[in-house]
Amino acid sequence: MGAFLLSPAGNAPARGVLDEAFRLRGFAAPEEFPLGRAVLHLSPKTGLALPNVIRRPVGGGREAVLATLGSPVYKGLGWRQGQEALLEDLLEDRLDPDRMAGASCLVFYDPRKGDRPRLHGDPSGLYHLFQDERSGRIGSSQLIQLQSAVHPFALDHAALLDLLLAGYLVAPRTLFRGLRLVTSAAPPLPADWFDWQGLLAPITPPEIPGGFGEHLEHQIQVLRAHLQLCKGLFAEQGVDMGLSGGYDSRLLVLLARELEMPFSTHTHVKEKDDRDRMIARRISAALGLPLREEATRPPSAMDAAEQEEVLQASFGFYDGHVVEMMDLMKREYTEGYRRAVLDGKGVNLSGVGGEIYRNYNYTRPAGRMAVRDWVGYYVINYRNLACLQDPAVREAAVSRLARSILGAMERPVDEPVDFLQARRYYGEIWLSNWHGTRNSVESSCCVYQAPFADRRVVREALGSTSRIGVHGAFEAGMIARLNPELAALPSNYGFPFTRIPAKHRLGAALRAWLPNSLKLALGRRRMASLAPDRGHADALCRRHPVLARSLQRIESLGLPLDWDRLLAAPGSRIFAFSLGYMLERLEGCVTTSTAGPEDLLREEAR
Repeated sequence: MGAFLLSPAGNAPARGVLDEAFRLRGFAAPEEFPLGRAVLHLSPKTGLALPNVIRRPVGGGREAVLATLGSPVYKGLGWRQGQEALLEDLLEDRLDPDRMAGASCLVFYDPRKGDRPRLHGDPSGLYHLFQDERSGRIGSSQLIQLQSAVHPFALDHAALLDLLLAGYLVAPRTLFRGLRLVTSAAPPLPADWFDWQGLLAPITPPEIPGGFGEHLEHQIQVLRAHLQLCKGLFAEQGVDMGLSGGYDSRLLVLLARELEMPFSTHTHVKEKDDRDRMIARRISAALGLPLREEATRPPSAMDAAEQEEVLQASFGFYDGHVVEMMDLMKREYTEGYRRAVLDGKGVNLSGVGGEIYRNYNYTRPAGRMAVRDWVGYYVINYRNLACLQDPAVREAAVSRLARSILGAMERPVDEPVDFLQARRYYGEIWLSNWHGTRNSVESSCCVYQAPFADRRVVREALGSTSRIGVHGAFEAGMIARLNPELAALPSNYGFPFTRIPAKHRLGAALRAWLPNSLKLALGRRRMASLAPDRGHADALCRRHPVLARSLQRIESLGLPLDWDRLLAAPGSRIFAFSLGYMLERLEGCVTTSTAGPEDLLREEAR
């Protein structure tokens, strides 16, 4: 919950600078806590009146202190009771990570055990911290680090290029030289004024006996056990979750409803696409849940003032991050919108990560595929590779991304990737680094929970890899086992989950088992056939001066990209606008220059 910055004692930023940095991120001025060799600046959550610090006398006029950041859940307890239990177990050195849920960081200090506070990462590696490698300061906010630093950070052009190509970066990489992304899987640089303890759960999949039905039941029980860990907090704070026409929200709402707690739902109403709303209405009516319908507006429907206001709000709420599929140009990514859809509930329950039960073909090689081919085809995709004009820069980018991903998975970069490793990539690397961004920022105003992204849930799902298949039958089977009537409702795939058409199954099988050589050949053919077209981008620039400035800002960096081709794709277009706006807003905190070959040809991923 809230935000923090931990500094070495005597080397914290000036109070006025810190207050302004926290304010710009959306938080109240932080409270200061001396913790031996360190000083903690801590601000509460913005949307809920939940305390995020607890103290206990330990004798001699001294106090133990526990600050809880993110959305920690412990032992099935409510918020305050969970904090008390966490502190008690930390004091007795018996913290039980297996009974924790949620993306979080714990800052714990017991003066009887030394003069350094200890930071605990969460078991799933979902909560993001940022360390200034120059001063050693570590905290929960990228913007607070950038805005409170004595000297500006330099933009890392290679990281910017890789972010444009792949949509996210793997820890410890960030866009800024000297700023380190820290997770339970990517520890901070060591220091003599704080200690670090990652609580990362193991990812080795178990052997699960039985056939299809036994695996279905096993995965349902895994999810039930996870939600039981959250039951006390869910009942205390109330839960809201988004409904769509897909698999994941339907599965999760059925499981969550078993807990019998205050519950509401919402759905995003998209312009010219009413499918999700119609399906959400039927699901909520069948379960007797209130449904809030929130209309959304694309940038093409906003006037200039509204678009600029949305960008300002989303930039602050999203902590200056730009990650693929998190669109700063949409009101859905602002704190005001998030509070509106929560409708007074304290918990935002998210279905992100449910693809781990579907084995769709986004990252699936047939058999084994060379690492560089797999990175080019699946992680980047050939459409984005086609936008890189310099072959040497293209090869360097593929190499950097391969090294960062395979390094995080502790695998050699020359060993081919098979299907299980591709699933591990999705659950272990992509969710932690991509979804961890959203998990961390959303937790600043609510208790954000994404059960499918929990590393222990992912581990169990990996154990059913051989049973899940290449389409949605496994997750559909989980839904049908829980509620056959709800499974029989329509989906936005064009069919109910009780009757997946043979045409869909056959198409999924063909895409999955197409030989790798043919997949790569078709990918390169698509790459060569892509037509440049920046007409839609130019139309948005004419409508919104802020987008024109943003695009000019990123194009001025001299990256060797075919911008006309990149801007032809809607997702890449939005991504470029958002990155350009981020650079404009960070003027003064970040130094930029024109990218040179020495910046883009290096192959190491720091």
